[in-house]
Amino acid sequence: MTTRGAFMTMLRKFAYLETAERRLLVRTLFLLVVIRFALRVAPFRVLRSLIPHPAAALNGPPTEALLRGVLRAARCIPACSCLERAIALHILLARTGQRSRLTIGFQRGTSARRGHAWVECAGQTFFDDGGPPHYAPAFSIGGLSADT
Repeated sequence: MTTRGAFMTMLRKFAYLETAERRLLVRTLFLLVVIRFALRVAPFRVLRSLIPHPAAALNGPPTEALLRGVLRAARCIPACSCLERAIALHILLARTGQRSRLTIGFQRGTSARRGHAWVECAGQTFFDDGGPPHYAPAFSIGGLSADT
């Protein structure tokens, strides 16, 4: 398929989405672009300080809709990394008042320093890709409950 054909297919799919899904996709796409830029120009500790804490409970989209939005938007960005996707989902969850934990870990039992990022929320792990059992957590951002 040509680049033009792929673009037209993407536009058709966008047109078939409901208004709320389109709005979420555009917001998430913008968020991913900002995250990618920030990861390249600012130290991670600065980016970490900009990640919001969970807001008061809001009536936002459910977790599954936010996850779908991140996955759809990530397909529009070349080589979107697990870190970019995980930060975006963590921010969107915080904006809707849902507590989550963003974890960055490194592969166990190998000399190669291969990293991975995933999000935990409400007993589910997102973007795990074989993550938690195969990766040793290096650090986490956010907490799942008041005592974590």
